[in-house]
Order: sequence, then C-alpha cells, then structure tokens
Amino acid sequence: MVCAAHGYDGAVAFAEEPFIRSELRNIAGIDGKPLWDGAAEIAVRPAQHFEREVFEIGLLDALRCQVIESREDAIDGGCFSFLVPYTD
Repeated sequence: MVCAAHGYDGAVAFAEEPFIRSELRNIAGIDGKPLWDGAAEIAVRPAQHFEREVFEIGLLDALRCQVIESREDAIDGGCFSFLVPYTD
C-alpha cells in the first residue's frame, strides 16, 4: 500500500487505522487469498520509485476528477493505493 502522509510517523499511524487493516483482510490478491492475514506485522517503509509513480498517477487522476482539491487533501483525506504484485 502507498499512502500520502506527513512523514514516517504519519504513515505508521495510517497503517494502524482499523479501516486499513479491515481493507487488507477483505481484499484478495490474484491467488484469492487476503492481502493480510490479520496477524503478520505490517511494515512501513518509504515507497520505491515505481510505487510513488503509480500512486502519483492515481493522485493526479483524483485531482483531475475533483475527488480531492489538493495534495494536502490527499494527506488529510487518507488517500492510498494498494499495489498488489502480479506475476504470470
């Protein structure tokens, strides 16, 4: 998951939100299993370059469609993207 946050502490706090944990348990990967088992530690790290690019595309789309009005809205509103690995 990539999220807009005020630094590392903001990202940790966001990852601890009950609705995020619920989403991670309810969304399935390509194998049909939930993205998170409800027990494993959720690690927070800076996004890699390509992960930031994917998030930025979604953020620009949200701005264009007026879902959010600014980048600050993305942080305050808890914008995030789930990046689910796909392999052939």
